[in-house]
Amino acid sequence: MKKVLVASQVDEIAKTFLIQQGFQVLENNQETDNCFDENPEVEAVLLMPIKFDDNTMNKMPSLKIIARHGVGYDNVSLSAATQRGIVVTNTPGANASSVAETALMFLLMSGRQFASKLINSNTKSLALSTGNSFGYELSHKIVGIIGYGNIGRKIARLLSGFNVKILVNARHKYVIDNGEMASLVEIYEKADYIVLALPATHETTHMINSATLKLMKKNAVLINVGRGQLIDEDALYSALINNQIFGAGLDVTENEPVSAQNPLYSLPNVFLTPHVAGQSREAKENVALEAAKEITRVLNGSQPKHQVNN
Repeated sequence: MKKVLVASQVDEIAKTFLIQQGFQVLENNQETDNCFDENPEVEAVLLMPIKFDDNTMNKMPSLKIIARHGVGYDNVSLSAATQRGIVVTNTPGANASSVAETALMFLLMSGRQFASKLINSNTKSLALSTGNSFGYELSHKIVGIIGYGNIGRKIARLLSGFNVKILVNARHKYVIDNGEMASLVEIYEKADYIVLALPATHETTHMINSATLKLMKKNAVLINVGRGQLIDEDALYSALINNQIFGAGLDVTENEPVSAQNPLYSLPNVFLTPHVAGQSREAKENVALEAAKEITRVLNGSQPKHQVNN
């Protein structure tokens, strides 16, 4: 019986599916990078967003597939996997609705700076808004979306009711309803809201930096539901504390889990969540099941749908 190692945090729907397909399911708690023991019989791993490098692969010489539970795969050493003939997959689209809805929430929360107005659960108090704390409406604004995959396209559809103009930057050209394709510089200079919905690569790491932040409007709001590495956080902190841009909404940070000592936490014009955009109940099931199906395809000799390495 083929053995599959699954994160204990994964929804039960994936474990049940794999057992029904005739696999033996092993579990481990994937919360730290050093959570993997040597196991020469494991042929598949359903992986959470923790590091899976060359040393880890050496512990599993029979490994045939690493199925990422989610879209991002920058935690996996693709070169090491490819050299070993290990297939690496992800689950694009499975949590797109959840992430897109979260991006919309960030647009509204950060544009109005509602995070600084939340009721304190201990004191039950709510500070009266002052003239300086009024935010901006989303309606009739220019929204730049950088990255136009499943998530970016869903964000654009959700925005259709707000009468916004959409500027899109992506690797491929698209016909944009209520908008158009644009260069990065055009988005930085023209957009009232900028949404990052793309992976971290060598080219995109720190694409938001002191130079690009200087191009943005003073009323600009920056949203990141992609990867924390897209933003130089020191540069963002400086831009926010000096009111160079209006605000930011971040579901991801450079170092995760996000530390309570992260200086961005201290700013009233930042709304920050701990990488939970894709964690709706529906998304949890969809992502887990799709990853399990990819494992089944590969171990049964079929081609995966979403392989990310060659």
